[in-house]
Formats: sequence, C-alpha cells, structure tokens
Amino acid sequence: MQTVTRYPAGMPSWVDLSTSDVDAAKRFYAALLGWDYVDQPAGPDQTYAMAQIGGHDVAGMFFGAGPEHGPPRWNSYVTVGDVDASAARAAELGGLLVAEPFEVMQAGRMAVVQAPDASVLALWQPRENIGAALVNVPGAFCWTELNSVDLDAARPFYQGLFGWELQAEPGGPGGEYISIQLDGRSIGGMQAQPAPGAPSAWLVYFTVEDCDAAAAQVPALGGQVHLAPMDIPDVGRMCLIADPQGAVCCLIALLHSDPPPG
Repeated sequence: MQTVTRYPAGMPSWVDLSTSDVDAAKRFYAALLGWDYVDQPAGPDQTYAMAQIGGHDVAGMFFGAGPEHGPPRWNSYVTVGDVDASAARAAELGGLLVAEPFEVMQAGRMAVVQAPDASVLALWQPRENIGAALVNVPGAFCWTELNSVDLDAARPFYQGLFGWELQAEPGGPGGEYISIQLDGRSIGGMQAQPAPGAPSAWLVYFTVEDCDAAAAQVPALGGQVHLAPMDIPDVGRMCLIADPQGAVCCLIALLHSDPPPG
C-alpha cells in the first residue's frame, strides 16, 4: 500500500474541497472514489470532513464556496519547512498573500498564496498532520497540474518558491507540457490554460481503477463529464469531470504507480 510517513519540502501533500454543499459532496465522492469520512471541528459552527480510504486520510472538504467565498473548487497544498519564511518569499517573488500564515489547531501551520499568473496554492508546514497518508492508489490523489494563462510569469515564481526544476516536454495544448521535478522525481505539471477564458488554476488528479467505468458513473451521481476518457501515452487513461456543485478534477487510471514520497 502506498502509505506516506513524510513529505519533503516542495512536494504536493494535500488536497481539499471548498464546496457549497458538504453533504452532497460527501455522497458524490463516496460513491465515485469509495471514501469514508470523519468529521473534525474546525472553529465555531464549522467542521472539516476528512475523507479516508481504509482509515488513511486522503483528502478533506469543508463549506467554503458561495457568494462570499467563490465557486466550489479543489485546493492543492505544498509542504514547506517554514511557512512564514515561504510566505515572505512568495511576496518577494511578486506573489500575493491570500491568507497570512495561521495555525490549524495542532495539525500544522498554513498560508495561501497567489502567483503572478493569479493561480492560488496553499503552503503547509506539518505538525501532527503530514497531509495525505495514502497516494497513487484508487481513490487517492496522484498529481496536481497548473493550467496557466501566463506560464512566463508562473514558472520563475514557483521555481523560486519551491526550488522546482521544470522540464519541457512535447504534447501540451501550446505544443509544450512542463513536468515539475523535485529531487529527480516528477511531482506535477504545468501547461497553458486549455480552456478559453478560464483563469489560471491548479487541477487535482485522483486515481481510479477504470477510467471509463468511473466516468460512466459521474452523470448518474449528478456530476458532469467535461472531457471524455482519453489515453495519455505511457501514463494512463484520464477524464475531466465536475461534481454536482461544479468543482472540477481529473480521474486517471495509471499504467504505473510511483512509490510514495519520502
């Protein structure tokens, strides 16, 4: 089993869902990805639903979408050694602090930054919670990918912030796909935003056993399939979906499963 005990600095380590209807989202992802849930307190009148597979944390969800919060969306987190230092570095690199560093009870310390291309990413300094305890298996996340309206602005920002190495590969919508490397390991990707008029955003991928079967479930569960299953050579078969509240993510059946980080 692909269990994780630690994430090196610069590694994507957690994803959570800001949604307008937590109960509906729970039902959708439980049926689609096999999740169970443990609700945890997260402040006055707020709970954080921890999604689990076999007792291992794989993702989170909370009420955080609507007129005051923006549209439903999946959020990506990257582990850092010192969130305050990383937040300050993000500002030096031309980014904006959407949320200043703050404590998440005993779980860790986090901040939210916006890059110069307007993409948003969370920084996570772990304490009791390292992030996802299970990755790269059905139901768990395996990849995060930036679709950017301004790659020239995004690349130096993220390189300077996390020390990522960016390797250009053929095949993106603009003729190029950028593989994000950390210590010789592919941990994510970047490409030009393929959807006309869409903003820069990080896209989360969840692993499934059978992409076609999973995609066929989505409409019956109240979601939408935005991109029908397609093959990615030497990687797997993927599709792009939206849940009933409109949050977008990808499902992928991997040909090969990387070992867990750390």
